[in-house]
Amino acid sequence: MKIRFDPTRFNPLTAVKTRFSRMRQRLTRTPRPCAERPTDLDPIEGSVQSALQPVETPRGFRETLRENLAYAAQRQQSGVSVEYPRPVRELVWLTLSLGAVVATVTTVLLVKRGQPRPES
Repeated sequence: MKIRFDPTRFNPLTAVKTRFSRMRQRLTRTPRPCAERPTDLDPIEGSVQSALQPVETPRGFRETLRENLAYAAQRQQSGVSVEYPRPVRELVWLTLSLGAVVATVTTVLLVKRGQPRPES
């Protein structure tokens, strides 16, 4: 008994088109408003205003910022750049060095252990 493939019953191109059209419909449809969503936000706004204090900049902030920006612009125009040391790089080198020392000591101990001892 042979099973024949009938292209009229299943068309892969049609299946892909159908799936993409359904996905597009789901993505483009507008969400329905939620029933629990409050329409009057005045009580919430009052609560938020009483709970949160307004943000204020400290005294001298603008002057300090202006000086720092002027200093940075001057350094940039002069071509001098200072790279601050990164502790991660130091840790990488320290770890690699420590690993090399441990590997060397372990190798020397294993080689010495395997050698026969002279009899006295």
